[in-house]
Amino acid sequence: MSAALRVALTGATGFIGQRIAAALTARGHGVRALVRDRGKAASSAALAGCELVELDLESPVEDSAALGPALAGVDVLCHCAALIPADLRDPRFAAKCLQVNALSTLALAEACAAHKTPRMLHFSSGNVYTPAAAPVAEDAPTYPASRATYYLASKLCGELYVDHARRRGALSATGLRVSSVYGPGRKGGVVALFADRLARGERVRVSDGGRYQTDLVYVDDVVSAAVAAIARPAVSGVINVGAGSATTLLTLARALATLTGRGAGAVGGEPPAP
Repeated sequence: MSAALRVALTGATGFIGQRIAAALTARGHGVRALVRDRGKAASSAALAGCELVELDLESPVEDSAALGPALAGVDVLCHCAALIPADLRDPRFAAKCLQVNALSTLALAEACAAHKTPRMLHFSSGNVYTPAAAPVAEDAPTYPASRATYYLASKLCGELYVDHARRRGALSATGLRVSSVYGPGRKGGVVALFADRLARGERVRVSDGGRYQTDLVYVDDVVSAAVAAIARPAVSGVINVGAGSATTLLTLARALATLTGRGAGAVGGEPPAP
């Protein structure tokens, strides 16, 4: 087992963050959970044994000194928090996405450098790449203009800020470009959406013949990757975290229909786009 580390964790009350906190404490690492509401976070069983410190990433941070108490004495900052807008197509969310996902990330990176926190692990998105038919490597072009652009552009911007700090020698940084995560407790995402509809006895209809495909990765695999990256200081740069294979929406819908006992008749497809 690696030496015990002191880890500051944003997004600690989230779907992935809670699991990272529990995994780190189970391995003997100290976790400082940076949360928006300390009272609510105290009720989370996953955060038992964590130090709770309030930090609101939706409020602009003009001076990195304000983040000193959040980072004092820690070895690694794991930045898992993000704003995912309720409507990925609504441009009104663009400014808030940039504030939380980009500018707050910049403030955290600068604070790490200023307060001698040597390492930062930043969660980005595996969907920032230019759409491609085959799996992509980390050096593939990034250009998220096809879908969820306001959100993905902000995630890519935050990633650039962190990597800039790494390149200028201000800190050691690793970026995890995580693909589409699913698992127990996930409230959003296509897996939960389809499963909920099938559980209610509804039919699932997939548009464009269900040809859209995505890399679905189980949440525990993402947590394992994060914990491994935190424990290995030599790891830096950008790393893709996914299953390594694509699943079409039609394949996913049919698999869930089988698992829920609904059968193939519970899945319908709209005609392919011309």
